[in-house]
Amino acid sequence: GGGVGVDALEELGDAFCVESYKKIFEVVIYPSAEHGTTTVEPYNCVFSGALSRHLADLSYMLDNQAAYNMCRHKMKVSNPTFEDLNAVLAQVVSASTLSLRYDVELNSTLDEICTNIIPEPQFRYPIVSLAPVRSKKSAGHENFSPYEITKELFESKNLLCDAGPHFLQNRFEAACVVFRGEGDTGYGAVPVQACEVYDAIRRLKNPTSRAHIPKFCPWIKNLGFKVGIVGVPPVTTPNSPFVKTKRQAALLSNSTAVRNLFIRQYRKFLKLFYHKAFVHQYIAQGFTMDDFLEALEQYRDIIETYRIRLNQCKETEEEMQRQALGLTGPPPTDTAATATQ
Repeated sequence: GGGVGVDALEELGDAFCVESYKKIFEVVIYPSAEHGTTTVEPYNCVFSGALSRHLADLSYMLDNQAAYNMCRHKMKVSNPTFEDLNAVLAQVVSASTLSLRYDVELNSTLDEICTNIIPEPQFRYPIVSLAPVRSKKSAGHENFSPYEITKELFESKNLLCDAGPHFLQNRFEAACVVFRGEGDTGYGAVPVQACEVYDAIRRLKNPTSRAHIPKFCPWIKNLGFKVGIVGVPPVTTPNSPFVKTKRQAALLSNSTAVRNLFIRQYRKFLKLFYHKAFVHQYIAQGFTMDDFLEALEQYRDIIETYRIRLNQCKETEEEMQRQALGLTGPPPTDTAATATQ
């Protein structure tokens, strides 16, 4: 929350020349929705988001509150410590960067992840989820098949950020599922097979109950999945609260639900800035009022970009429904309401 990470990111951006084609990704730990470590977190968060908007190629969206909830509800740790929280976040980062350290069965390098889940540069804020997440007490009670893991990845309680209660009602631009570990083939230590993962995705998109179907943008439909596989099983430390499993998966979902994180911090920023609370501290460090206004405008642009995307999805879906019903021409208007106005 102090801005050191963004300064380091800016230095890295200057060090990497354009010709090197290197990708820069950042792990963004957003402030909790309920608790805060400093009073000026909203200021630092908005300044950081506004500056890194043009520096990083990919920003993993995480938040402390979701990590706390995962420790409490999924791993049954009543009073999570920083070690427990770091264990959760480490598993997420490790699972999504496996291709940097191990040979892959199915490609999932950072270049390929960026290529497949970022349709436009401004939509580069994927939400991250992890599965399975269980306590050590549940060891041996569940099988964690590729289908069960894939299904869990799209459940709100497995998200590492608080994207709101309507996660699946938002629209996905794309999704990248990175599996690691052994498959469910019954032939020993064989890596997870691509056919198992694709079959799990197919079953998820066509289940008997439609409660957990991720909705993609109408122009993407069923083409939005990128799959990566690494044959190395997940690793835990001796004091880790995680149960040791043969396989694990991380999901990077480019969803419009991430807009909720930006809106939450935007509102907190406005509440402080309206009363000019703590602004003098930043002025004393060389900031100006224009810096506050510019950061606020940059942040508002991010929120507006996702709002426009949601409207585009709505209009396209309505048009597709009209075409399916054989209707042509512009949609009818409510003449009575128009006359009243």
